[in-house]
Amino acid sequence: MSTLVNDLKEKWEALKAENPHVRIRNAAAELGVSEAELLATNVGEGVTVLRPEFKEILTEVEQLGKVMALTRNEECVHERKGTYLNGDFSSPHAQLFVGEDIDLRIFLNHWKFAFAVVEGDRKSLQFFGKDGLAL
Repeated sequence: MSTLVNDLKEKWEALKAENPHVRIRNAAAELGVSEAELLATNVGEGVTVLRPEFKEILTEVEQLGKVMALTRNEECVHERKGTYLNGDFSSPHAQLFVGEDIDLRIFLNHWKFAFAVVEGDRKSLQFFGKDGLAL
């Protein structure tokens, strides 16, 4: 691990010790880095970098069954629980899932990074844009 990554990891650990409930989005802003950069400091410790094969990953997500879909930005937090159904990746512009609980339009051309994260008994797939911000 590089010195810069080690330094960032130490700063994040110190911030979490000071504020155990800090969200990664807020921590990244406070430390002046992106969420993806911060998450990457834990690769090998419950965080796995995935190849950016987003269509292939999402094609299989229905097999997970009921999950929580979460989108968070400065203006809102949107959570939906359900199964990703009826994935359609035929359009070069927008991909979609259309189901009763999760009805989602996705623009994969804005996606850049993917991680699998295990935190205790919680498992997640986390996706980030070119700027390292969560999608």
